Amino acid sequence: MKHGIGRDVFGELRNSLQLNNGAFNEYFLKLMDMLLVRFRYNNVPDSLDIRYLELKLITEGSVIVFKDEYAGLMGLGTSYQGVLDQYGLPSERQAIAANGVPFLNLNETNSVMIFNNRMRAPDIHLVLLYAQRLWDIQRSIETNCKLQKFSGVAITTQDKLLSMKNALNKWDGNQPFILATKDFDVDAFKGMGFEIPFVADKLLTIKRELFSEALSNFGIINSANEKRERMNIMETASPFGHVEMARNSYLTARQEGIDWVNKMFGTNITVEFNSNIPVVLDNDNLTEGNGGEYE
Repeated sequence: MKHGIGRDVFGELRNSLQLNNGAFNEYFLKLMDMLLVRFRYNNVPDSLDIRYLELKLITEGSVIVFKDEYAGLMGLGTSYQGVLDQYGLPSERQAIAANGVPFLNLNETNSVMIFNNRMRAPDIHLVLLYAQRLWDIQRSIETNCKLQKFSGVAITTQDKLLSMKNALNKWDGNQPFILATKDFDVDAFKGMGFEIPFVADKLLTIKRELFSEALSNFGIINSANEKRERMNIMETASPFGHVEMARNSYLTARQEGIDWVNKMFGTNITVEFNSNIPVVLDNDNLTEGNGGEYE
């Protein structure tokens, strides 16, 4: 259709798709950005790009660290080659740079595999899953808020349409009285509203809890509870066990790989979680009010 309602419908559809894509990208990029800065590496050679190393761990689940005679120590994506040893590690490996250049002839004597977590699995599927869920709830919130402005329907006849428009304009202008002629059909001035319940506040709570769940699964301390002034010590610290175990899975896998890198290449690299917030809170970390409440 080139004219009329068809163009409006397709225009609205395009706008809706753009908003959907925008909301999804917002959460996807936000989560990815947080994951990329979870760990702090120290004493890293200039040739080793930690951002790229972390990106490959998140998206592929593993990286291979080796020393190139020209570029120095590098950490790149990898593909398995050859047979697996008794612990599931490949005897032959191939590193692949971001520009597609392969680095061949790598094995357990000249390279080290580093994994994302104890399951040796990537995080990208979880990032996509949470981004999709958060996007869905956010768009539902926006739609519910927008529908609160949906107009009612006033029923009248064609010959009374102009009078009805004038009356509605006066009503919309907050005029306390509407003056009409004697033959004005009051019965025709019927309003049929669409009672759409407001649930955006409930959806917002669900979104916060979902975002908190995502951060906890990635080892990031957070709290979805906004009423922290009424939380006691146990309530405040209760979600941190989940965070601690998730964090340990990610950190232990990296530490083990970095230890092997240091042994093989004579480096002194260390890795730690990039946070100054204690995982387990105790009385020394909290200011208590009446009844051990968090202030």
